Amino acid sequence: MATIEEISKLNQALAEEAKSQAEGISLCLKALKNKSTTDLINLKYYWESEQKKFKRLDDISQRKRLAAGYWIEAINQLLTTKNVPGITSPQNSENMSVTEAAAYLNMSVSTLYKGTARKTLPHHKVGKKLVFVKTELDDYLKNHRILTDEEMAEQAEQYVGEKQSAKKRR
Repeated sequence: MATIEEISKLNQALAEEAKSQAEGISLCLKALKNKSTTDLINLKYYWESEQKKFKRLDDISQRKRLAAGYWIEAINQLLTTKNVPGITSPQNSENMSVTEAAAYLNMSVSTLYKGTARKTLPHHKVGKKLVFVKTELDDYLKNHRILTDEEMAEQAEQYVGEKQSAKKRR
């Protein structure tokens, strides 16, 4: 059983840690306030990868991991206020690697790379790493749907009708 003195020390340490965390996040928020949504997303991916690097138990790694956590929390808060869907959770399963995105889109990795090089596929780049967001790929697929013959005929009729009515107005 813990003594009252031990509990008091633990509570004091927890209060100091909470204050330190709030101050750390506040400083990060100030530094990030004028960043665009894309910059915030890229920074979030960067800090998540940095945080994963520091899993050792030495003091420097723990401080760096803690600092990365502050940055991630600050970025999440800003992305939440900007209403960015699917980005704000720390371990987001909607973020995909190149191979995952290629499998999701049912295309080869080389075709996916060609699409990113031509800037026809939505993607994010963190350093040399390409990251894809599932909702952005879904939107891309919806916007690149091939029309049926009936839909094409309907659009053609609508276009011709608009042109004829424009001629009549002259």
